[in-house]
Amino acid sequence: MLLVVSNKSVEGILLQQISRSRNMLVGSSMAKAAIPVIVACGRGRDISSPVISDAIISMAQRASGKATDDLTFLYLGTPDFESQEGLDLQSKAFSDAGCRIEHLKLTAPEDIPSTSEMSAKIEAADIVAVSGGNTLFAISRWRRLGVDRLLRTAWERGTIMCGGSAGGICWFDGGHSDSLDPATVLRAKEAPPGDEEKAAWEYVRVAGLGFVPALCCPHHDQVQSNNVPRSKDFDRMLLRNPAEIGICVDNNAAFVVEGDQYRALTTGVWEYAKEKGGGVQKKVYDNGVIISTPIECGGKLKSLSELLMPPDFTHLPSFL
Repeated sequence: MLLVVSNKSVEGILLQQISRSRNMLVGSSMAKAAIPVIVACGRGRDISSPVISDAIISMAQRASGKATDDLTFLYLGTPDFESQEGLDLQSKAFSDAGCRIEHLKLTAPEDIPSTSEMSAKIEAADIVAVSGGNTLFAISRWRRLGVDRLLRTAWERGTIMCGGSAGGICWFDGGHSDSLDPATVLRAKEAPPGDEEKAAWEYVRVAGLGFVPALCCPHHDQVQSNNVPRSKDFDRMLLRNPAEIGICVDNNAAFVVEGDQYRALTTGVWEYAKEKGGGVQKKVYDNGVIISTPIECGGKLKSLSELLMPPDFTHLPSFL
């Protein structure tokens, strides 16, 4: 059997997918008089940097009409199994600013509240922050508990959704993940892996919640315990998945979505960036290579639909 691939058909399908996601982003804000917001950082603690935390608090104040000390910051530590260190690092700036800090624990079965209690906590939050850690575990746990639907409802209502690493990936269609790193699994808390085991793993593509129609690569400027640069491995992932649009976020940076607009932020020099902040870039497949386009940090809001428009793929061969 001969397979005929129509370039127009491929492009049409991709444009329909972007259009559906764009309508969801814009339509929900029009219907609810709210602007859905995502702040996806390269690293979990980056949300507590002065530049990024100030931006999150400002957007939460605007969305809720509340003063800072009336804002509720809800922490979901599912990816790192409710680590107290993660909670302290990510909530510090918000606690210092006077926000009320809440922690919704979903890892240990005995800690999981009822559906009505989970719903009430998420509904009461002005800011929801997701930890770094194991994205595969978090997405699976949320879907089994119905938390994914509660988060979408809150996001459409105007709750600020933020986080870094796994807490950045989770808001996208999918992401470049270290979830197979043995140091990120639950048993590692009790039985840390040895050096050989730490190096013997590969990055994987994981599914997210689908709020942003793109593929997220956090820690884009880093090399982890497997000694493979995230940037190079992400390029290989895009070569295998040419229809994906990549959003790459370094440590000490953030990609911000506000309705159907976006911007990028860099932390600049702060406690965990002694010399400079990180950056953000878009990556796409084009005729067998990956094209990288830096996104200006600190610039004005721009069209998300335009940023995530797929290539036209006119170069693709027809198999006749």
